[in-house]
Amino acid sequence: DDPVERARGLAWHKRQVDVAAELGAVAYTGALYGHPGTVKRRMPPSAELGWTAEGLHEVAAYGASRGVKVVLEPMSRFRTHLVNTPWQLVRLLKLADHDNLFGLLDTYHLITEVRDYGAGIRAVGARLWGLHACENDRGVPGGGLVPWAEIFAALQDIHFDGYVYLETYNSSVGDPPGSFARSRGIFQDLCPDGGAFVRQGLAFLRTGLAGGKG
Repeated sequence: DDPVERARGLAWHKRQVDVAAELGAVAYTGALYGHPGTVKRRMPPSAELGWTAEGLHEVAAYGASRGVKVVLEPMSRFRTHLVNTPWQLVRLLKLADHDNLFGLLDTYHLITEVRDYGAGIRAVGARLWGLHACENDRGVPGGGLVPWAEIFAALQDIHFDGYVYLETYNSSVGDPPGSFARSRGIFQDLCPDGGAFVRQGLAFLRTGLAGGKG
């Protein structure tokens, strides 16, 4: 609720858009509505949502001027209090009201927030720019708790033509090895072989996205 802090945050996001443009990136994505890991144990008041939407509208307009899409990712209640579900994402997109603002869903974060993945994906609809395809433990997609068949069916229903990403944390990354994964709350050795993870994950996703069963 500090206008000086909000101005500083807006300037910071514009600098990241500049970096994205300089790198030739097509989008600037993430939980751009807040600071992941900072969770206020309350429902966001309407004023907070209003300030957030106002700032995102300006970031989206700036991104449009630089040829960079601005994409928002909901995260679980353990990472943020502001946008946890696809429906909250849609609400914020409507409040911010800019054609250069889109959504990205992460199946790992949704596992703690959503019972009906298909309904969530359909709610975002044409504004869905990307999908982080993660198993519930951040391991190779398939065989866990994430309802992949439901996800693939919903993506087909909305004629999804965006980006799908594998997201995990390699246990060898960091100094000392594994420190980066642990900093993200990952303590299992989920990705000892990055190449094998990618090959298995891509094979699973390609089958599902092509109409096979997840």
